[in-house]
Amino acid sequence: MAVSRREANKIKCRQDILKASRRLFKEKGYENTMIDDVADKGAIFKATLCNYFCNEESLLVGTLDDLIASV
Repeated sequence: MAVSRREANKIKCRQDILKASRRLFKEKGYENTMIDDVADKGAIFKATLCNYFCNEESLLVGTLDDLIASV
Protein backbone atom coordinates (compact mmCIF):
# COMPACT_ATOMS: atom_id res chain seq x y z
CA MET A 1 0.00 0.00 0.00
CA ALA A 2 1.39 3.37 -1.04
CA VAL A 3 1.79 6.10 1.54
CA SER A 4 0.84 9.67 0.67
CA ARG A 5 3.50 12.36 0.73
CA ARG A 6 1.84 13.96 3.74
CA GLU A 7 1.82 10.66 5.65
CA ALA A 8 5.46 10.04 4.69
CA ASN A 9 6.39 13.49 6.02
CA LYS A 10 4.59 12.78 9.30
CA ILE A 11 6.45 9.48 9.66
CA LYS A 12 9.80 11.15 8.94
CA CYS A 13 9.10 13.97 11.38
CA ARG A 14 8.24 11.49 14.14
CA GLN A 15 11.40 9.51 13.38
CA ASP A 16 13.50 12.70 13.51
CA ILE A 17 12.00 13.59 16.90
CA LEU A 18 12.68 10.13 18.29
CA LYS A 19 16.23 10.10 16.92
CA ALA A 20 16.94 13.48 18.54
CA SER A 21 15.42 12.39 21.85
CA ARG A 22 17.46 9.17 21.94
CA ARG A 23 20.66 11.13 21.40
CA LEU A 24 19.82 13.70 24.05
CA PHE A 25 18.65 11.15 26.61
CA LYS A 26 21.94 9.34 26.08
CA GLU A 27 24.07 12.52 26.26
CA LYS A 28 22.25 14.46 28.99
CA GLY A 29 19.95 11.95 30.66
CA TYR A 30 16.18 12.12 30.89
CA GLU A 31 16.09 14.57 33.81
CA ASN A 32 18.28 17.09 31.98
CA THR A 33 16.59 16.88 28.57
CA MET A 34 13.90 19.45 27.86
CA ILE A 35 11.33 19.52 25.06
CA ASP A 36 13.07 22.63 23.70
CA ASP A 37 16.35 20.69 23.50
CA VAL A 38 14.74 17.96 21.44
CA ALA A 39 13.10 20.49 19.12
CA ASP A 40 16.45 22.24 18.60
CA LYS A 41 18.34 18.98 18.03
CA GLY A 42 15.67 17.71 15.63
CA ALA A 43 15.53 21.08 13.83
CA ILE A 44 11.77 21.33 14.26
CA PHE A 45 9.41 23.78 15.88
CA LYS A 46 8.39 23.08 19.46
CA ALA A 47 4.72 23.25 18.42
CA THR A 48 5.34 20.52 15.84
CA LEU A 49 6.99 18.33 18.45
CA CYS A 50 4.02 18.87 20.75
CA ASN A 51 1.71 17.56 18.02
CA TYR A 52 3.43 14.20 18.44
CA PHE A 53 4.38 14.20 22.12
CA CYS A 54 2.53 16.45 24.57
CA ASN A 55 5.17 16.32 27.32
CA GLU A 56 8.54 14.84 28.28
CA GLU A 57 6.99 11.68 29.73
CA SER A 58 5.14 10.85 26.50
CA LEU A 59 8.36 11.55 24.59
CA LEU A 60 10.23 9.09 26.81
CA VAL A 61 7.54 6.44 26.33
CA GLY A 62 7.55 7.00 22.56
CA THR A 63 11.34 6.76 22.48
CA LEU A 64 11.33 3.53 24.48
CA ASP A 65 8.53 2.04 22.34
CA ASP A 66 10.49 2.87 19.19
CA LEU A 67 13.66 1.38 20.65
CA ILE A 68 11.89 -1.83 21.66
CA ALA A 69 10.24 -2.11 18.21
CA SER A 70 13.63 -1.85 16.54
CA VAL A 71 15.06 -4.75 18.55
